[in-house]
Amino acid sequence: MNAGPEESEGACYTHADNIGSEARANRRVLDDALTAAGLVNYPTEWCSQSSSCVQA
Repeated sequence: MNAGPEESEGACYTHADNIGSEARANRRVLDDALTAAGLVNYPTEWCSQSSSCVQA
């Protein structure tokens, strides 16, 4: 189940400030791949309630 901005403390946004460097790098790789294929990501698609995308 996807976590929204409130549940993820905003970390679900593509360019969130409160994520770790590894998550940021992974998002950049995925964003580049989407762009190269002519696609765009949904701005809040990066987190799920079971993920650890929020920096501890």
